[in-house]
Amino acid sequence: MPRPSDPVIPGVRVVLDARPLQDPDRAPTTAAILGSLLAAYDAEPLDDESFAFLLRSDRDDPTVDLTGLEVIGRRMLPPTGPLRAAAQQPRVDGGRGRARTVAARTARSTTPSVPACCPSRPACRSW
Repeated sequence: MPRPSDPVIPGVRVVLDARPLQDPDRAPTTAAILGSLLAAYDAEPLDDESFAFLLRSDRDDPTVDLTGLEVIGRRMLPPTGPLRAAAQQPRVDGGRGRARTVAARTARSTTPSVPACCPSRPACRSW
């Protein structure tokens, strides 16, 4: 808690993830609350307050209508939905005709393997 003798430091920079405003169907409550909050900030802006928004690059920018706010930057982020969906698609593994997902291959590569030096020994198989 600041003491009365502490100097007041002007300027507040707000970094805000505005992606829910770009896709309100995905999270309607979040989009409504965030839209109301930004409208309130836009109606009564404070001196020395600035905003930086995180947005999706493949969608329209919903923050351009906020003319009362000092917007110092907009970071356009690439869409991650197609990347996430592609990671879950079956892929052919090594031409052997077996389909595996990327997640299954990752899990397989992190599982300790049995040493190939002595497969018949119980001590080696306990891995």
